Amino acid sequence: MADKRAELIEILEKRNIRTVFQPIFDVKNAKIIGYEALSRGPSGSILERPDELFDAAREHNMLWEIELLCRSLAIERASQRGLDKFLFLNVDPRIIRDEKFKEGFTNKFVKSFNIEPQKIIFEITEKTAIEDYKAFKEVLDHYVRQGYKIAIDDTGAGYSGMRLITETKPQFIKLDMGLIRDIDKDSFKQAICRNLLTLSKITNMKLIAEGVETINEVNTLINIGVEYLQGYFLARPSEAFQEISEDVIVHIRDILNDKLKEKLYTSKTYPVGKIVRIDEPITINYKGSQLKNYFENSKAQGVAVVKDKIPVGLL
Repeated sequence: MADKRAELIEILEKRNIRTVFQPIFDVKNAKIIGYEALSRGPSGSILERPDELFDAAREHNMLWEIELLCRSLAIERASQRGLDKFLFLNVDPRIIRDEKFKEGFTNKFVKSFNIEPQKIIFEITEKTAIEDYKAFKEVLDHYVRQGYKIAIDDTGAGYSGMRLITETKPQFIKLDMGLIRDIDKDSFKQAICRNLLTLSKITNMKLIAEGVETINEVNTLINIGVEYLQGYFLARPSEAFQEISEDVIVHIRDILNDKLKEKLYTSKTYPVGKIVRIDEPITINYKGSQLKNYFENSKAQGVAVVKDKIPVGLL
């Protein structure tokens, strides 16, 4: 307990926060639209992990100070790297209503780093309950009038759900990684995603799928129509502004081209390869208990059995 408090004090005194940036990719136009700034504690410390850092700050009544330091360093470092795209900043709903936040997040402060408020996106997490929506909406309107934009983070994982979106009318909706994980194997998740996509188009909000980690998730999301992706499959968080690898861009372009071709297919000419799914096979040495866990955890309806990498059966 005391160690964490001492570590927090040292972090504040030395401004010892690492800032990493993860790109958000526009698949339709094959370009990065912005970067989410993520904060980490000192490497090798007990507060290196962000959840440990912010939990400790909340426990020792230093959340405001730590959040301010993380935001300030994110803006400063983004400016040093020549930011010319959106910068997504995570903000706790309990913090954004604080008068100190208003005083410390003025247009003058942001412009001092050669960043326009129009480039800043406040990510408001859905995981924290909001008691007074009217007052909260007034605070958000205050920042929107100044040019800042709003994103609802972790959509599909928190308490508020559609009410938070309805009350705040954000410019961006970020789908929680729990909704994205294995979406290629879950028709229910796909249906939720399609409904949110329809809502985003009607209301002119941009839908971002975060936590994208596999090629199957990318394929499914693009086929559903989601145009903005973020996750390890595209690029891991880095202290530099990373570009998306050419291999990933080529793969995404191939999916988009296939979507255009599909409109020309009939039930007789549709290629079988377009409806297959890439799954890891199991070997003939798999035990029954392992197979049970496989189906329970993957939600797969079948699996290929291989021997020396050659298919010998199907379960």
